[in-house]
Amino acid sequence: MALINCHECSKQISSEAEKCPHCGVVPRTKKNTIAALVGLAGIAFVFGFYFFKPGGDKTYFEQSVHRQAEHDMAEISRQVASDAERQYEIARNHGNEMDICVQAMSVSAAYLQAKDDTSYARWKRIEKADCERAGLPQ
Repeated sequence: MALINCHECSKQISSEAEKCPHCGVVPRTKKNTIAALVGLAGIAFVFGFYFFKPGGDKTYFEQSVHRQAEHDMAEISRQVASDAERQYEIARNHGNEMDICVQAMSVSAAYLQAKDDTSYARWKRIEKADCERAGLPQ
């Protein structure tokens, strides 16, 4: 057992002390320093693996963000199409033939943007019929 100086308060303490009896700080020893370095290396490895991947592939984090963005955009596109359908119904109830035609075009365009093939095809048929009634053959 040797006496060392505490790195915090500079008072002498035993080299085997778990903490300084004067200030309570855990003394710096080779064992503590190595444990801290191993811990930091582990954290750096996990951080690097999660955020950076060699070879240019997307990391899990990037893929997750990309999937969330795609999901959000799809939800927004569905909402836009739903809003366009409500506007079409208003035009059918209160507008003239041209208003109805224009709103049908808007709905079909919204489903095209949403990449909804079935709804797009259905609204293109509705658009064609409405626009023909308005005097705009398709």
